[in-house]
Amino acid sequence: MSIKVNDYWNKYLEKNKLSKSLKFTEAFYFGNTKEMADELGDLVARGIKTATTSCDVLYDLEKENKPKVGDISIVTDFKNNPICIIKNLKVTYLYFKDMTFDLCEKEGEDIDLNSWRKKHTAFFSDAFRKKTNNI
Repeated sequence: MSIKVNDYWNKYLEKNKLSKSLKFTEAFYFGNTKEMADELGDLVARGIKTATTSCDVLYDLEKENKPKVGDISIVTDFKNNPICIIKNLKVTYLYFKDMTFDLCEKEGEDIDLNSWRKKHTAFFSDAFRKKTNNI
């Protein structure tokens, strides 16, 4: 983990008078490009993006832990500069076809469900191609 991220976390603990034994789950940025990471991180920091979508199978392919309620993460920009701290309050599993506009709206990125589906289909398709070497 970067020094910047650790310093950010330690300042957060101190400011909020929390135990130094409290650990964050991960530091990450959203998306796969600088523009996406910086834009989505900003939406989170401004309280506009209060939910996100991921693909269950990609966690398995990447051998990463799946999100859990209570996980605390540090959101960074593309250069791994800390932006804000988030906590998973709810984790919902559903099929892609069952996505609702209510959930889509909480992501703060799209104006309608069709736009959400188009963007996420492209994003997840690209991620699958890269992970399965079918580029």
